[in-house]
Amino acid sequence: MWGPSPGRDGWTMTAIYLSEETLPDAHPVHEDWVERALAQLAGTECRGALIGRPLTRGPGVLITLRASGSYELLQQVAGSAPGRPAHYATVLVFEGPRDAARAAAEERASTARLTPATSAVPGVVATLRARRADNGVLVVLLAESVEALDEASRAALSTPLLPGEDPSLLAGPDRIDLYRLVHVDLP
Repeated sequence: MWGPSPGRDGWTMTAIYLSEETLPDAHPVHEDWVERALAQLAGTECRGALIGRPLTRGPGVLITLRASGSYELLQQVAGSAPGRPAHYATVLVFEGPRDAARAAAEERASTARLTPATSAVPGVVATLRARRADNGVLVVLLAESVEALDEASRAALSTPLLPGEDPSLLAGPDRIDLYRLVHVDLP
């Protein structure tokens, strides 16, 4: 995913990066923690942000889009409900380091099999997929409802392997978190 930024000749293309930060003081009722998270973004080069609280106990999440960060955004795919408000997110983390063969296998599985299957699910708004320098991957699936996320998970898990895919190179995520989005500001 590339975004415009002012340059010497008018507009140049620059990479977009995602950063993920845990918010330990997330609370299901009191939302002062959301204001604190937004305040820390004031005056930064942040181009967009998602803030979510977990549906169970645990920390919240702040995902920002910036000109620099941990994960370079590789893919932003509109779902079956583009432009609709996202109320929920599943965040999948595949920790690095990963060798080139595993990174290539993940890339192929994601772009040719998993993202097309999940994006077609009614209520899915978008999928963001980003990679770190060590080939760790962050996937954020945005949806209108928890049911849409559940159905997207089923769709992903029921896709048959592509010809030549090596299951030994395809590890599942190291972490899966489900959030109720309390702030969504994406370009």
